[in-house]
Amino acid sequence: MTKPLPTSPPNSYETLDELKRLLAEADDDFANGRYRTFQNEEELHELFEDIKRRGCARLDEEPRQSG
Repeated sequence: MTKPLPTSPPNSYETLDELKRLLAEADDDFANGRYRTFQNEEELHELFEDIKRRGCARLDEEPRQSG
């Protein structure tokens, strides 16, 4: 028996259809050779650091909410 999907977990997708669409897109990307490979842990770490840098830069650009 499979568990039902939670109704609103943190960081969830809006709908199951959205999740299915994203998975189909990822499958298509992989089938068409649109993916990255990493030769070692250092290359993977560099990717993670780049993602963090871009995320922080994007957050810095967002207007601050007064609390």
